[in-house]
Amino acid sequence: MTHARDFAKGILFVATLAFQTSTIASATSLAPPAGYSSSQLIFEDQFTSATLDTTKWNPWMGTDNYGRWGDLGLLPNPYSAVSNCANNNCLTASFYNLEYEDLYSYGYSTSTAGIHLTGSGHLAEFCNPSSRFSSFGYSWACSTITTYSHAYLPATGGYVQWHAKMPDSRYGAWAGLWMLDPNSSNEIDIQESGYLLGSTSPNQVMAMNVHTSGNFQQHVDTGVDLSAAYHTYGIQYLPGKSIKMYLDGNLMTTFTSSIPSVQYGLIISNTMANSNASGWHTVADPVNHPGPFEYDIDDVQIYSGMPSTTTDTTPPSAPTGLATTMVTPVEVDLAWTASTDPDSAVAGYKIFRNGAQIGTSATPSYADTSVVANTSYGYQAEAYDPTGNTSAASLTLNVTTPNFALGAAVNTATNTPIKARAGRGQTACIQPAGVNGTISSGLQTVGGAVWWFVEFVSGCSGWAQQSNLTLN
Repeated sequence: MTHARDFAKGILFVATLAFQTSTIASATSLAPPAGYSSSQLIFEDQFTSATLDTTKWNPWMGTDNYGRWGDLGLLPNPYSAVSNCANNNCLTASFYNLEYEDLYSYGYSTSTAGIHLTGSGHLAEFCNPSSRFSSFGYSWACSTITTYSHAYLPATGGYVQWHAKMPDSRYGAWAGLWMLDPNSSNEIDIQESGYLLGSTSPNQVMAMNVHTSGNFQQHVDTGVDLSAAYHTYGIQYLPGKSIKMYLDGNLMTTFTSSIPSVQYGLIISNTMANSNASGWHTVADPVNHPGPFEYDIDDVQIYSGMPSTTTDTTPPSAPTGLATTMVTPVEVDLAWTASTDPDSAVAGYKIFRNGAQIGTSATPSYADTSVVANTSYGYQAEAYDPTGNTSAASLTLNVTTPNFALGAAVNTATNTPIKARAGRGQTACIQPAGVNGTISSGLQTVGGAVWWFVEFVSGCSGWAQQSNLTLN
């Protein structure tokens, strides 16, 4: 969460998995994840005390090589920050956060901007507006805890799981479950709340990343409101081989490119996104939505070593029947026949465009929303299993996007209903075939059909379905 974001997004649609939810903090310890036993448990905190256990956690943002992140020394002890907002530059292009980290009242007696870190039964991190360090550019106070110098996911591998309830992230809250190595050079994001994914509620989205070469941020529509109840988030770390992310025991995604072999400290942070994040994340609105935004965690566990599973070396079958289900100037939707695996279920698919991986999908379909008009692309898909075995690539599908775009000259190819609203409402008129016009707005996709607003030279103007138009 501290690095510049990789905006090449893979989209996973997960709508049929069984998620385990609870609206209240759990009084019992999490069960070991699949393949691990209690004898491999090397760290756990259920936050049962009224003060933070400082033999396990630091009540501020920090790492081994820097210690407490105090914004280049401007923030006095014990305050910290994820971004450096020195000289009032929180809104410069290189920063995305608005907050400093406040730790009252979890074991600390001085309140400067209200409660931000509390305990006893569960950990609660809060965000709300604050002017205490406004001279440095901070306009919110939140909280973060870290395990550096206390506990690590070992460099030899293991598993970490958190039982957590996300904050309502529709208004800028940016909760994180993430990890950094001691040198702050390798970052893993297990969950970052508040990311945008089409029309999906931000509270349903998981955003995951391994910040090494060849990887990119993965977005998952979980189909459940992650702010309404507790869920178990997990990461399996096989150094040099793979990193797998889980939600309630369900595999969300797998990373296999440039996997490091280093130890990682844990970070649990609640932060706020500024307007620089607009377009890919919700942003803070302190006037209409001042919070507080509460982020709850009631159990954190670290397991060491490898899972006790049978080695699987057989890859799935190659995907077949790769075809388009929709092609517009700005989107190519793909589908294919599902692959099979003799040893396990297929975990997902990697999608390639012009030889480079652009995303993954848990189902045999993918929407590429990063294309441009009037351009040719070659697509392939590969299947992978839970062990990381990858199939041969599918046959290449060549696609050329149409040149429909704002300002394009078009004409009606047939009698065309013109709508006041894209795809719905009353028909304003029927334009006969051969009427010229210019696209002035759009596109909008309604019911799988693409619509453009066309200013016609005669008759009425309005929304016309792309399939009824031809380019002049």
